[in-house]
Amino acid sequence: MSLNQLAEEMWEKLDYSSVDSSVLSRVLKGERLFTSKSAPSFLQYYLRNNWQEEDELFDILTNEYFTQFGLKDMIEIQKKTKFYIDLLDENIKKISDIKSKIPVSIASGYITILTKR
Repeated sequence: MSLNQLAEEMWEKLDYSSVDSSVLSRVLKGERLFTSKSAPSFLQYYLRNNWQEEDELFDILTNEYFTQFGLKDMIEIQKKTKFYIDLLDENIKKISDIKSKIPVSIASGYITILTKR
């Protein structure tokens, strides 16, 4: 796919705004950053639903914005938030797994233990 085709596809996905081939070219050369609206569109195309890499690249882009606008403290807050969200997600998966394998009363006890942490 050419740069123009990619820019046109992104432009359509973004309701006919935000990206043209010159903007995309400057972003790819490192001369500017994607906007918060255009970054997910590019990442979705480029990574072809590889969500782990998409999350990592989105974190990098977010950190660049925080640094650019003098909000370096937000990087640490974002890391802590991501840690707690990942921990919550992990526990939700454990609960679902347990609920499918053992009686509800035992799963309920495990849920109680997790909520007291």
